[in-house]
Amino acid sequence: MIHFNQYDIKSAPEKSKQLLILAKKKFGKIPNLQAVMAESPQLLDGYQLLYDLGSKTSFTPIEIQVIYLTISYHNDCNYCIAAHSFQSEKRDKVPKHIVESLRQGTSLLDNKLNGLSLFVKSMLEANGQIKNEDINAFIKIGYTKKQVLEIVLLLAVKVLSNYTNHIAKPELDDAFASFKWYKL
Repeated sequence: MIHFNQYDIKSAPEKSKQLLILAKKKFGKIPNLQAVMAESPQLLDGYQLLYDLGSKTSFTPIEIQVIYLTISYHNDCNYCIAAHSFQSEKRDKVPKHIVESLRQGTSLLDNKLNGLSLFVKSMLEANGQIKNEDINAFIKIGYTKKQVLEIVLLLAVKVLSNYTNHIAKPELDDAFASFKWYKL
């Protein structure tokens, strides 16, 4: 098995050092996933940029976590499920029952959030070739065409992190340990 390094600010490639400094300022420490991404400064830079842009979409923080957890469940990303479960509960105050439903891949009690999760699943299953009736149903529950396109951005964020996790298998950060997850 090929081993991928988890870099710190001193050991990282020169072009990743400033990016890791930014990660440490933002999260209080360098998340292990970003420490692995530092192998490729372009990947780390792209991930951080897209992640920041994702937070500026018209979705609420709770909706963003619903999207991220739905994608990470679909992609079977144990690191990202743990990380977003932690962020959902500790930072974004997502109700615990919503996080647990997303971690189990089950329906949400909130109809609008459930519709959001189902739309994201449809996007994933159709590889982006979503049907007009799915888009219309999504808009009918209160979302917009702009948000259909913003989901594409959020999907890109998760492709970068989910695939990096699958390839490099970074160690789960201690902060996420109580949210450890494996698909049943």
